[in-house]
Amino acid sequence: MSKTLRMVITIREASKTGKLYDAILPMLTGNLKSISAISRSLKDAGEDSHRLILTGYLRAMRDLGVLKEVDMPPSKLYTYEGGVIKGDLYSLLADKVKNISEDIQAPSAIMIINTLLERPCFEHELREIGVKPRKSEYIKRVRTSELNIHRKNITRIDIPKDDSAYEINTDKVGKELLQETVNLLQSMLQEIIDLNELSPSHQTKITDMK
Repeated sequence: MSKTLRMVITIREASKTGKLYDAILPMLTGNLKSISAISRSLKDAGEDSHRLILTGYLRAMRDLGVLKEVDMPPSKLYTYEGGVIKGDLYSLLADKVKNISEDIQAPSAIMIINTLLERPCFEHELREIGVKPRKSEYIKRVRTSELNIHRKNITRIDIPKDDSAYEINTDKVGKELLQETVNLLQSMLQEIIDLNELSPSHQTKITDMK
């Protein structure tokens, strides 16, 4: 689990299932407020949180793309512009993919990137995740002129010009790979979406279903 996600989950638990989260977003919608101003507003609303906890919580929400931080010395101001929790795809995958068999780590990661981003997965992305594209019947190397377009459109990270790209070999996808990939996605979503009071305490995995 990434440091930022661990911080968010810990603070959410400490704030009684997202009460702090639910209190902050409305007051910052369309408004810029300092930590001190947010703290005062929370006290007025009956949410008295320690400043250090509040500061860490706001920074975690910033890192996840929920809040925008504006640096206005000597203060940092925060605002909510209607965004959603984006998180870091590579960090989430790196944290979760290590829990499955090494033989299908790369295929699962490639399948998720192929599906979510609707393009091939570059080897540089696999290195970001911490897995190597071992020889496997599940994956195939892609060699098309469109790869240069994909490289150009990726602006968050730098993809080397000669970087290999991969797609899942859909004809070879078996039950084990499909189930592990779906469970991997489920685990990632549970990290970034608040499912409290929406589901039983025991989360049933796809592999548990008959």
